[in-house]
Amino acid sequence: ARESTRVHVHARRNATHRNTHTHAHNAHTMADDEAPYASDSGSDYSDDDAHIGGDEEVVMGDMNGEASLNVDVGSSLTSADWADIDNSDLVAKVRGSAGFRIMREIQPWDGALASPPDLLKKHVFEYFYCQRKDSDFYKALAKECFPSEYEHAGVDKDTKKRLSNLWAGAVIDELKARRDDAKHTLRWLNAIKEAQAADLLFLKREALAHGEGSVQAIAGKLVWDNVSNRIKDQTFAAMHLCTNKSGAQSGGVARMYKHQHELIEQLDKHYGAIARAKEASKPLPKPLHVILSTPTGSGKTFTAILVHLRLLKVKYPDAILLYSVPTKQVLKRVGQECEAHAVPYWTAARDHSGDGSLHQVRRPYSIRDKARNKKALRAARAIGEKVSAG
Repeated sequence: ARESTRVHVHARRNATHRNTHTHAHNAHTMADDEAPYASDSGSDYSDDDAHIGGDEEVVMGDMNGEASLNVDVGSSLTSADWADIDNSDLVAKVRGSAGFRIMREIQPWDGALASPPDLLKKHVFEYFYCQRKDSDFYKALAKECFPSEYEHAGVDKDTKKRLSNLWAGAVIDELKARRDDAKHTLRWLNAIKEAQAADLLFLKREALAHGEGSVQAIAGKLVWDNVSNRIKDQTFAAMHLCTNKSGAQSGGVARMYKHQHELIEQLDKHYGAIARAKEASKPLPKPLHVILSTPTGSGKTFTAILVHLRLLKVKYPDAILLYSVPTKQVLKRVGQECEAHAVPYWTAARDHSGDGSLHQVRRPYSIRDKARNKKALRAARAIGEKVSAG
């Protein structure tokens, strides 16, 4: 099963959501007929705008006893499951991850990245050609990436003589002398030479950026075919760990993917239109539906929290981000991410202690419990976050 990020949710009476656990981030509204939950935790968080809290079990119904909102959110959570969500060791592990650092530092999409720098092909061919006698791999690179240049070097005596006097170190030294102009080509040639997991991911990104038939695509395939299965397995593992992005692994500035940037822009435009329509007492715009379909481990949870931290929290604090997940394990992971980033959230789960008709909607321990609340506040200050009463 694949978790799905629902970036815009319409609350409807009699709506049924089956077989999911749900996180609601930054929830600041409640139904008129719900009484605020009174907390005795003495925390600095306000309960005036809270959803149902504590360990209360709630049956949602109207005055006639008929359910006005049917929420079926999957299997119940045990006390051990709840404890895992805000386990201090696991949350600390999240805060020590590359993804956490990137979330703090990530910059908007740079349009210039849509036109990636090209290689200095003359030097690349020379680097491949001068090593052809020592390595069949480099001979194949020179012959398949530069077929016309390779053929010309075989028939033109002057060209063959010039290339015969070159060696790989001299080509690299010449590129280094060109400084920034050759930085990208040096990075690419080093990836060809080292051919480790991170290098193969870099080569694949280059191949995708320049398209089929390009030098980058042909060389990337040859390198992939030449490495061992162990390196390939490590590459797949690194791909699914998926930190980021165009700059993070090479020491540059981490930037949003283009689709992340566009998603935030679209949501901002949509919520802005809603606000203007309400202010002018005009009909609301039609619902906005966005499908973010990417493989497991490629950053949907990252994107959801990014939307909260960079948009909803800053400009639309009354908006609710509803996150539905298929399994307890994914729920725990999302909860730990929220804990790490000091994101207030609520978790819904079906209660099986009775006849299965009751449900729990709970806030995490770090907000409900006084001692843990102080710990959460210290953690928020440690990462430079201004703690909201919500």
